[in-house]
Amino acid sequence: MLGAKVRQTIRELGGTMPKKLPVVENISKIESKPREQVAPKQLGKADTPPKKKKH
Repeated sequence: MLGAKVRQTIRELGGTMPKKLPVVENISKIESKPREQVAPKQLGKADTPPKKKKH
């Protein structure tokens, strides 16, 4: 019942239905790869950590 309401709300808002979303790689496969093989996240301005203030 809850799932039906969620899907109805997604349709009403014009969102992408879950079955139409692209398939992503399994997280356990990603975690088992050596760190060098996992693509690093590209940091944008909003993702840049704030600079520390010097006292």
